[in-house]
Amino acid sequence: MSKNTKLDAVKGAIRELPLKRLGVCSLILGVCVLLKGLFIGADALDLDWLLYPSRVLVSACSGLSFGWVGSMGYYNAGLEILIAPACSGLNFFVILVATGGCMAAFSLSGARKLAAWLAGIVAAAYAFTLAGNTVRILAAIFLYSRKISLGPLTPDRLHRLEGIAVYFVCLCAFAVILSALLERKKRRQGAALADSGRAGAATVGAAVALPFFCYLFFTIVLPLANSLIRGSAPPVIEHFVTVAAISAAISFCLYLLLRGKCRVGRRACAQSADPISGGGAQ
Repeated sequence: MSKNTKLDAVKGAIRELPLKRLGVCSLILGVCVLLKGLFIGADALDLDWLLYPSRVLVSACSGLSFGWVGSMGYYNAGLEILIAPACSGLNFFVILVATGGCMAAFSLSGARKLAAWLAGIVAAAYAFTLAGNTVRILAAIFLYSRKISLGPLTPDRLHRLEGIAVYFVCLCAFAVILSALLERKKRRQGAALADSGRAGAATVGAAVALPFFCYLFFTIVLPLANSLIRGSAPPVIEHFVTVAAISAAISFCLYLLLRGKCRVGRRACAQSADPISGGGAQ
């Protein structure tokens, strides 16, 4: 497929997006932004619906015990590890819901069907948040307990790197699984695309572009906009560069992986549809 043909296919897909779907997607993003805003300045008690399950999972996996220290969160005195409100994973939960909601809005039609899927997406996002948060906290305990550092990569910077990587990999896994489920739903209803190439492109786009957009929107665009509105000092640029670089690298690797999978699928379909090849194989 030539570059012009690919560009025409992308333009055609964009033109075919109904304004209603874009409106629903914008509404979902707006609700997620509002949810994020409601928890600004929240303490551990407000976020205990995320902190407590994370503490239970971390304790079960590490054998460490954490005591409740009021509005600060859960604390282990032996290693001086605090599971604080900043460790709740709320922002990640919001990103998961926004990503899944937009994917469903672009793929499904009908208010009842979309509402049912959104309920499942919120439940799945909660489970993915707890899983990702547990892995991130366990990795942080490992780094800080062993005081690991690699030159300029101090324990704090390594913690930031592993946190971004863990969250974004979990987000991509969530998007890939949801994209496959939505595509399967469309095929069962006889709404699969006739062109397998376009179907594969849609799957790759949903699983790569949407997570990348939502992640950068909530981790870079919103914090910058908030600092400009409040007139406060902008957040550390190093953090933004790190977020953008890691998420872009992981997205590129995922794109190459999914594109290769789509090519293999198209070749298999072409061979099975070729009567000469089919007869020769027999």
